[in-house]
Amino acid sequence: MSDQDERKPIRPPAADPKREIGRTITEAVVELVPGGNVLTGLYRTTHPPKAEQDREAWQEAISDRTNEHSERLDQHEKLLAPKQTV
Repeated sequence: MSDQDERKPIRPPAADPKREIGRTITEAVVELVPGGNVLTGLYRTTHPPKAEQDREAWQEAISDRTNEHSERLDQHEKLLAPKQTV
């Protein structure tokens, strides 16, 4: 078996409520300070929440696997129903 035959299942990202609550509270406290909303906006842009990072990685893995499956289906189709041009 090759490495491709031993693929691990792609699991959707799991939520981490404690982390999300902690980040929300921290951002809310910082936004109480005048101009704090600018800082939290910059922070969200430069350091997106872990859930968002995990979701993006998951979407990338799904896209890669889907593209790989499409290539395999194309290969199978060429083997099973070859086209001839005259």
